[in-house]
Parts: sequence; structure tokens; C-alpha cells
Amino acid sequence: MRRAEGVSRQLILNDAFQEEAMKAMKATNKSTTIRTAAAALALFGLLPTTATDSDAAKLNRGGTSLNPAILEKADPGRNIFTPHLPPPPPPPPLPMIAALDGDGRLLVFGTEGADDLEILIDDTGANRVYVYSGNQFLGSWSSSPMKRMAISLKGGDDTYFIGLKSGASHKFEKDIEIALGSGNDSGFVDFRGNGGNTIVLGSLDVTVHAGAGDDETYAHFAQKHGGKLDFTCNMGSGADDCSANMWGDVTGSADVSFNMKGGGGKDSLFSWNTYDQKTGQYSDIRITGDSTLLVRMDGGSKDDILTPTFAGEADGKLTMTLKGQGGNDSSFGKVNLGNGSHGSVKLRTTGQSGSDDLRLDVNGASPFLSAVVNGGTSTDICQGTPNVTLVNCP
Repeated sequence: MRRAEGVSRQLILNDAFQEEAMKAMKATNKSTTIRTAAAALALFGLLPTTATDSDAAKLNRGGTSLNPAILEKADPGRNIFTPHLPPPPPPPPLPMIAALDGDGRLLVFGTEGADDLEILIDDTGANRVYVYSGNQFLGSWSSSPMKRMAISLKGGDDTYFIGLKSGASHKFEKDIEIALGSGNDSGFVDFRGNGGNTIVLGSLDVTVHAGAGDDETYAHFAQKHGGKLDFTCNMGSGADDCSANMWGDVTGSADVSFNMKGGGGKDSLFSWNTYDQKTGQYSDIRITGDSTLLVRMDGGSKDDILTPTFAGEADGKLTMTLKGQGGNDSSFGKVNLGNGSHGSVKLRTTGQSGSDDLRLDVNGASPFLSAVVNGGTSTDICQGTPNVTLVNCP
């Protein structure tokens, strides 16, 4: 019933508008203004207008009185042409990649996110190098022909472990270069195996480039027998920690060198050489007469902390060189020479610029001992045992 009443009202309205339209047509000679009653109804929004062939012909020859539409600029405050759609999602990050190049070099490329890299070397068991990204296994390759590794972890707060598989020793020569990139990165270079009789036999050269961010790198090595062992950390900007440590003897004409560079930021550099994991004893690191151990620290700018330690028998060559460089640095070196040490022991601590706090303690004796603390160019605090020479100190 309600629907029928609505239809009746609509018909009455249509009749009324049609009557008004007919009056308008009689009142004007311009038939193109309102040509039909239907056009009048359309004018009031009751019917759609439809262009006829006749209208089109008049427009083409310019004989019409219809006014063209006026094109105006849209309101700059409204976006009426572009729909409001959410931005597309970012593309998924590329995964970590590990592969061999044509020269047999292992290449590892991380992502711009937070990577978790693990490289395990097994030279005395399966003769393999295993690479993992978190829990994902990326592949394994023969270790003996793989002389070099180049690792780039890029951006993000990365973690890494590069070293011996549990129970393995190092046998085949390796040159490993690690670029941490930006981010606050942390990781281990660990060649201790699972302790006990683990030995680093083949030559090993490891360099860590930390880059920007507050980074941590901890390097540990079991007994080094023969060949070279070079470890270098370039910590770059940021407040960084770097340590390099022997956990066994240096024997068989081995040449061990630790080079730690703080760079910018307040850095902490450590080298702890006292515990022999084979004997399970402290103050038991031995440098045989044909072998060398060099520890070199350079704090760089800012206020740095330098802390080297050696405890054991130095029959070969033991050298420690510490440089605070810029900033107000703190340096505390401690050397305990075991009974019977008869090698060359050369120890140098230099504050250089800045107001530094320097200390060098040498316990025990060697016939070829030289120990010096040099305050540098500013007002410094210098301390040492009686067998240490103090220079440029108040």
C-alpha cells in the first residue's frame, strides 16, 4: 500500500513538471534551450539527458546556443583524482648468500637486517667448512683448497661466530676478512675447538673491519704450532670492544701477532694470555725460544682503555706496544714472567696526547727485559714496578 502511494505521488510530480516544461517551450523560440518536456524533466533531475544526432550536428557546425562547460581547477585541498590507497608493502629482504668464486674463495653476503652468521671449520675430521644463517644451512665446501674467505654483513645489528667446529683443529691455511658494516655488531673469532689438545697448525690471518656503530669482537686461539697467526681488528667509529687472547703455548717457530685499533669513540682493547686450556693451569702460557708473540694496541681518538696481560714462560720473543693516541686514556699492562724465562721481553706504554693514566707492572725477570712508560705531551699519571722506566711523567 505504501509503495502504491509513493508511485502516485511521483506521477503527480511528473505531470506538474511536464506542464511547466510545455509552458517554457511556448515562451521561447530557442528550441535548443529546452527541446522537449523530457529535457525539462531532466533539468529538474528527474530524467537523464541524452544527446541526439541532431544536437551533435549543430555542435559540429557551430549553430547551437548551448554553452560549453567551464573547466576549473580542482580544490587543491582535495584529492579527487587519486584514490587513498595504503602504500605497497616493502619488498622482502634478500637472504644471506654463501658461494665460492672462480678462485675458490668463499664469499658471504649478509642483508641490511640483523644477520646471524655461523661458519664452522673442520680440518681434521670431515675436511669441510659449514655455513649457517641462523638455523638455515647455506652449504658446505671442502676446507683444504679454500685459502680465503670474504664476509660482508652490511647493515643491521649482526652476530657472528667464525671458528673451529667442536673437537676439530685448524690445519689448512686461511685468510679471512670480515666487514661488519653499520649497526651494533657482536661476534667471535674462536679457534679453541672444545679445548684440550686443539692446535692451530696452518697459517691463519683474520681481519675484522667493524665500521660504524658500537661493536664487539672477541678472538680466541688455542696453542699455535708453526706458521703465522695474525689477528687484526679495525673497530672504526663508535664505542667498541676488541680482545685477542691465547689459550695455549706458542711453539714450533710460530709467529703470533695481535693488532688492535680502536679508531673513533671510547674503545676498550684487551689481550689476555695466561690460561693454558691443555694443562688447565693459569700463568702457564709458554713462548718457546724459536717463537714470538706480539701484542699491539692503538686506542685512537677519545678516552680509551688498554689492558694487555701475559703470564707464563717467555723463552722466545714477547713484545707489547701500547699507544693511547688522543683522549684521556687508561692503560694497565701486566706481565708475570715465569721462572726460567730467558727470552727477549720488550714492553712499551705511551699516552701521547691527552691526560692519561698509565701503569705497567712486570713481575719476574728475564736477562733481556726492557719496560718503559712514556707519558707523552700532556700531564699524565705514570706508575710501574721498579723494573719499569718512567719517561715524561711528573
